[in-house]
Amino acid sequence: MIKSKVARVLLYLPARLFELAVRARIKLYEKNIFRSYKLRSPVISVGNLTVGGTGKTPCVAYLASLLKGEGLRVAIISRGYKRKSSGRVLVSDGRGILCTPEQAGDEPFLLARSSPEATVVVDGDRYAAGTWAEKNADISIIVLDDAYQHLRLTRDLNIALIDAGDNLDEMRMIPFGRLREPLDGLRRADTVIVTRSDKLIDKNTIESAIKRFSGKEIPIFFARHKITAFRQLKKRR
Repeated sequence: MIKSKVARVLLYLPARLFELAVRARIKLYEKNIFRSYKLRSPVISVGNLTVGGTGKTPCVAYLASLLKGEGLRVAIISRGYKRKSSGRVLVSDGRGILCTPEQAGDEPFLLARSSPEATVVVDGDRYAAGTWAEKNADISIIVLDDAYQHLRLTRDLNIALIDAGDNLDEMRMIPFGRLREPLDGLRRADTVIVTRSDKLIDKNTIESAIKRFSGKEIPIFFARHKITAFRQLKKRR
């Protein structure tokens, strides 16, 4: 991400300190020094290790559809990235959308549109949002959007998404690359979905890298993205 040699030299120490801080935070949760909280409902988390999109929103929408098909009542919880509101916002109660895209954030609003029978809540504190949903909505399972690093809330299934176009061996931490955390964070994953796999890729190389960084045998799925429709979030006045 940063090509200037001078900038790289100046940012090397802050970048190393950032990586150490990220590793320390994860370790504190692993050692139960920082407490993680568990909800009564089963929790599925969808997230990634990088900044930028890897197809989390379509994956959450697809999961919500599958779970609904199994007769489960789904709540989707997101932090509402770049929304123009604060605190907790009920985006949808499963009967209708209750706010604007600006209040919800684009992705949660899109999820409410694509999963009309799901309860959709945005809140920076996913545990508090989950507790609220369990008390106030008729739900039986919770799907967390973009929550791989939200270690305060435990989950029953942790799904990590990886873009098929990313060479894992060449990826670096912010600001020198796109990683939010080191790749050994894949050790927390229960399964990995490789998105945009319609690209020309070597599946064996990707699977080998995932196994190496995760340190274990885990299910790996390859997903393709297909545009089916365009929707306007805002209605024209």
